Amino acid sequence: MKRKNLFWLIMGLVLGLTSMNFAAAESNSCNLEVTLLSQDPYPAMPGSYVDLVFQVTGVQNPQCEGVNFELVPTFPFSLDEGEYERSLEGDTWNENNNNYWLINYKLRVDEDALDGISEIGIKYAPKYLSDGSEYTQTFDVEVEDARTTFDAVIQETSGSEVSIAIANSGKNTANSMIVKIPEQEYFSASGTDGQMVGNLESGDYTIVSFSLNQISKDDDTLRFEIYYTDSIGERRIVNMELPVELTSTSMFDSTTSTQTSSGMQWYILAIVVVVLGAGFLIFKEYKKEKKKPSKETPEWAKSEKEKK
Repeated sequence: MKRKNLFWLIMGLVLGLTSMNFAAAESNSCNLEVTLLSQDPYPAMPGSYVDLVFQVTGVQNPQCEGVNFELVPTFPFSLDEGEYERSLEGDTWNENNNNYWLINYKLRVDEDALDGISEIGIKYAPKYLSDGSEYTQTFDVEVEDARTTFDAVIQETSGSEVSIAIANSGKNTANSMIVKIPEQEYFSASGTDGQMVGNLESGDYTIVSFSLNQISKDDDTLRFEIYYTDSIGERRIVNMELPVELTSTSMFDSTTSTQTSSGMQWYILAIVVVVLGAGFLIFKEYKKEKKKPSKETPEWAKSEKEKK
C-alpha cells in the first residue's frame, strides 16, 4: 500500500514539473501576429499606387531571434521598386523598443483591375526556425476606380465660334468640372480660355463654347483639358482632342484683322493726303488771283463819274 502511494506521489511530482516546464516554455515562445494596419488611398484605384502598412507584433521576444517577412503579390498588384523580402535582426530590439514592427510597401495597381476585393499574400517566420517552415496569411485590399470617363464631339461651328458637347460616360460624378483650351500650336482661344461647368453626373452632358483663332492650316486638331474632382476628393485632368474645321471667314482671324486694320489706316491716310494736296493747290491759285493788278476803269464808268 505504501509503495502504491509512493508511486502515485512520484507520478504527481513528474506531471507537475512537466506542466510547469511546458507553461514556462509556452510563455517564453515566439508568438508573432501580423495585421494590415492601413491602406492609402482607400479604396485603391486601377492604374495608380496604394500604400500598405503591415504591423508585426511579438518581435520583442528574444526567442524569435528576429523575423523574416515577405510580400507575395498577385494580380492586380506589383512592386515597382524595392525588395519583396524584409528582415528584422534579433539584436535590433531592446527593452525600450515597442513590441511591434511596421513594414511599408508601395504597390502599383494594374489599370485592368476590377472593382471589389483583391487579395494580397504574405509569408513570415521567426528566424529561430531554421528548417524553412513559415506562416502564410492573406489580406483584403479594396479596389475601386474613383475616376470617370468622358466622350466629346464638336456640336457646332459658326465663324470662329466652336461648341463642344461633353458627356460623362463613366460611372462616377465629375465634381467642380472645368473645361480649358490650353496653349497649343495650331489654335488659340480668343477671349476666355476656360469655362466652369460645375458637377456633371454620370450619363449627363454639357455644351461649352469658345471663340477660336486658327493659327495654322497644317493641322486641324484642337486640344482641350477637362479638370474635375473624383469621388474620393482627388483633383484630376483629362486631356482630349477633336478635329475642328473653322469657316474661311474665321481662318487666320488674328492675322486678317491685323492686315485689314493696317490697310484701312493706309487708305484713310491716302485720302487725307489727297484732300490736303487739293486744298493746297486751290489755296495757291486763290493767292495768285489776288496778286493780279486791277483792270482800267471802263469809259462808261468814267463818264458817269464826270457827270457827278
